[in-house]
Amino acid sequence: MTKEFEAIIIKNNFKKGLYGVIKDSGGFKELFITRYNLLSIIVSFFLLIIYLLQVKNASHAVKFLEILNDKALPLLGGIVGLSLAGLTLIITFSNREIIDRCSSAQYSDFKKNGMFNASYFQKVVAKFAFIVLIQVLTLLLFFFTSLLLNFKININECCAFCINTIIFLLESYLIIYSFLLVIALILNLFTFSQTSNFIMFMKYYKPEVEKND
Repeated sequence: MTKEFEAIIIKNNFKKGLYGVIKDSGGFKELFITRYNLLSIIVSFFLLIIYLLQVKNASHAVKFLEILNDKALPLLGGIVGLSLAGLTLIITFSNREIIDRCSSAQYSDFKKNGMFNASYFQKVVAKFAFIVLIQVLTLLLFFFTSLLLNFKININECCAFCINTIIFLLESYLIIYSFLLVIALILNLFTFSQTSNFIMFMKYYKPEVEKND
């Protein structure tokens, strides 16, 4: 295999950056049409109803946002740290034999069908990376919102109320989604450990079966 052909394979199939994360995870449908996302949307709109029933004016809305941001920022920092630790654990301490097994199955499928599909290991890492990205973006949104709340901006009362309401809805959705993604992360980490253990179990079990046959 020439270096030029290797470069073509890498360029066409091993995508980098955000596009690579989305592609290896299975696309937007796999990432966003999930029970975690659906539950986040439902709860955030429920909170919006409570918000609209309680808030009387733009100043009152700002106080709601200040409370939300003050409570959420420390929690989000901890969540991001936990998710980064999980991602680091997967990448750094994964057994080489597991990666070899995943890559071998990926190559066999590519050789047989000419189709390049992300390996199990790539999918796991991509989904972990997606979780971290969402949580970091959520943290940044809350951080910049907290800064903006300290500025006195003269704006029409109706516009201010609408903007604050949109921000409240978006922040409510993202904070709930970030928490639910921690549950997804924990379950994915457990599933990965089970799969890893199964692969290592089969490494010793298969030779015994073949020996007895």
